[in-house]
Amino acid sequence: MSDLDAARGDLAFLRGLVDEDWRPGVWGFGALYVVIGVVLIIHVLMSWAAQHGVVPLQGRSLIAAYVVLYTACSGVLWWTRARSRALFGPKGDWAQPATSVKGRAGASVLAATLIAHVVIMAAFVVAARRLGDERIVELLPVTLFALQGVAWIVVHSLRREGWQGVIAWGWFAAALGVGFVVATDWFAPFVAATALALMVVPGLRMMRSARAGA
Repeated sequence: MSDLDAARGDLAFLRGLVDEDWRPGVWGFGALYVVIGVVLIIHVLMSWAAQHGVVPLQGRSLIAAYVVLYTACSGVLWWTRARSRALFGPKGDWAQPATSVKGRAGASVLAATLIAHVVIMAAFVVAARRLGDERIVELLPVTLFALQGVAWIVVHSLRREGWQGVIAWGWFAAALGVGFVVATDWFAPFVAATALALMVVPGLRMMRSARAGA
C-alpha cells in the first residue's frame, strides 16, 4: 500500500468519525423526548387530580395507575425503536452506540444528565423522608429542568441551530420558575406546561425535520 493510499484510508476513517447521517439520531431523540414529555405531563396531572379529589385515586389505586402509565411508556418506547429501524434501516436503531463524534458527544451528555438527575432525586427523596417534609420532593423539577438546559446548551454547540439555544434558556427559566410555584396549586400545571412546551413540541419538531431530511 502506497503512502497516498494510506493517507486516503486515514482521511476516510476521520470523515466517518465526523460525518454522519444525522436523521436516525435526531428522530430517535425527538421520539424519546415526546414520549417522556407526555408521560411527565400525565404523571403530574394525575397526581394533581388525585390530590384534589378530581379522580378517585388514592393509595394503592394511585400506585396501580402509575404502574399502568409506565408500563405503557415502556411499550411505546419499544415501538419507537422499531419505527426508527423501519424508517432508517439498521442505523435507525437508537439503542446502538453512536459512531460519529457528534453522536457520541450528544449521547454522553444525555446519559450524564440522566444519571445526575437520578442521583439527585434519590438524595431528595431520602431527605424528604428523613425530615418528614414531602415538599422537598417538589423541588426535583429544578434539577431536571436545569440539567435539561445544560444538555441543550451542548446540543446547540454541536448543531448550531438557533432554536436549540432558545430551548436551553427556556429550561433555565423554567427551573427558576419552579421556585414560585412550589407547594401551590400551580405546581402541577406549571410542570405540565413546561413539559409540553420544552419537550413535546421540540421533540415533534425533531421528528419532522428528520423525516424531511432537512
